[in-house]
Amino acid sequence: MVFQPFYRALGTEADGSGLGLSIVQEIARQHSAEVTLEDAHPGVSPPGTRVAVRFAQAGVV
Repeated sequence: MVFQPFYRALGTEADGSGLGLSIVQEIARQHSAEVTLEDAHPGVSPPGTRVAVRFAQAGVV
């Protein structure tokens, strides 16, 4: 869901258009990379999100 263009979580007042993660996902797809979302601070408030992009080594897929 968060990878959909223009996605914005309800109740947030953060700036942005909601395009960032959809752009990241498309670039990753074009380079056979993996995008993962993780809890940045498990069990801590306020919550946070960690986005990781992992690219395969050259010549290894």
